[in-house]
Amino acid sequence: MGFNSIGMGGGYLTTAAGFGVSARIFAAVVFSFAVSLTASAQPARSPAAGKSGGNVDAQAFVSRVASTDDLRNRQSLTLLAGSSGSTALQMAQDASIVLGGADDVRVLPIVGKGGPQNISDLLYLKGIDLAITQSDVLAALSRGELGGDIKSEQIAYIAKLCNEELHVVARGDIGDLGELTGRAVNFGEQGSGTQFSARRVFAALGIEVREVNLSHADAMERLQRGEISAHVFLGGKPTPDALAMERIEGLRLLPIAYPPSLEADYLPAKLTHADYPDLIGEGQSIDTVAVGAVLTVVNWPAKHERYQLSARFVEDLFGNLKGLREPARHAKWHEMNLPAPVPGIVQFRPAKAWLEREVTGARSKASATQSSSRQSELTSRSSGGEAEKRLR
Repeated sequence: MGFNSIGMGGGYLTTAAGFGVSARIFAAVVFSFAVSLTASAQPARSPAAGKSGGNVDAQAFVSRVASTDDLRNRQSLTLLAGSSGSTALQMAQDASIVLGGADDVRVLPIVGKGGPQNISDLLYLKGIDLAITQSDVLAALSRGELGGDIKSEQIAYIAKLCNEELHVVARGDIGDLGELTGRAVNFGEQGSGTQFSARRVFAALGIEVREVNLSHADAMERLQRGEISAHVFLGGKPTPDALAMERIEGLRLLPIAYPPSLEADYLPAKLTHADYPDLIGEGQSIDTVAVGAVLTVVNWPAKHERYQLSARFVEDLFGNLKGLREPARHAKWHEMNLPAPVPGIVQFRPAKAWLEREVTGARSKASATQSSSRQSELTSRSSGGEAEKRLR
C-alpha cells in the first residue's frame, strides 16, 4: 500500500498504519455526531428531574416557574431604606422579620441612600414599592424645591416611623460649630439623606464649610488622621456609628442650635449621657435637631394591583406594632405615632382608612362603655329605691 494523506483537524497521518487509525477516528467522530443529533431531538431534561432520569417537558417547567414567580411577586413588596448600619435599614429589616406570615405580604429590604434619592428611586426604578425618606425632603418636595419632574402628589406617606437626630462628631480641638467655618467637614455620600439635611442646617446657621463626601468608614479614618475636622451623620439615637466612636480618644459631639429658620422642617432634640455615656458627661446633654423618618409609597390608583398589595401591607404593619416593639427590635419603633401628620404630602388612602376605622371603633367602644356604666348606675339607683320602699 502506498503512502496516503488524510487531513484530520489540520494534521496528517501518512503511513498505512496511520490510515487505519485515522479511519477509526473518523468513524468515531461520525458516530458521535449522529448521537448528538438524536439527543437534540429529545425533550429537554428539566433541572428539577430526579436522579431516576425521567424527562420533563421543558416548556411546562418554565411555565410552572413563571407561575410561581408571579405568585411570589404578588405577595412581596420591596422596601428601599438607608445605607448599611442606618436606622432606616435596621427598621426595614425588623419589618421583614415581624411581618409577612403565610398569607401576608412579604417585605424585602433594599439598601438605599435615603433622602431625595430614595424618592426618585421609588418613582423611577423598576421593582421598588416602598421607601423610607425624610420629612424635610417631603417638605421641600411640596414647595417645589427639589427640581426635576417629581411632584408631591405622586407620593403618599403611610406613617411617620420615628425621629432621626443629626450628629456632628469633631476632633477634640473644635469647641463649637462656628469653629468649623472654612474647614473640611464630611456631609456624607453624594445624594444621601445626611448630605441633604446637613447642607440645609449648616446654611440656616450661617456656617460655611468645605464639604467633603465620604462613607462613614472613610470619614472616620480621615477624622482620626486629622484630614477632616468633623463628620456629620443622621441616625436614630443611639446610633451604632456614634457608639463605635466612643472607643476613639480625642473625639467629641458638638451641639447644634435651633434658630427660628429651622422650625419649619426640623425638631429640637437632645443627645444625653444615657445615649452616649463616653461622649457626654453624666447629667449633661447636647442640643441637636431631628428630622422625621417617613415610610412612603407610590400614590397608586385604587384599582392598581400594587395599590391592593400595599393596602394589605398597611393592615399587617399597623396591626403588628406590638411585635415591632419587642426588645429584639430597634428601640425607635416605640416612637412610631400612627396619627402623626406629615406636612406637605397626602396620606396613603388605606392607611388613612385604617386610622379612621380604628378611631371610630375606639370612640364607639368608649361610648358603649359609658352608656353601660350609666345604665348600671341607673339600675343601681332604681334597685336602691325599691329596697328603700320595702324597708318602709
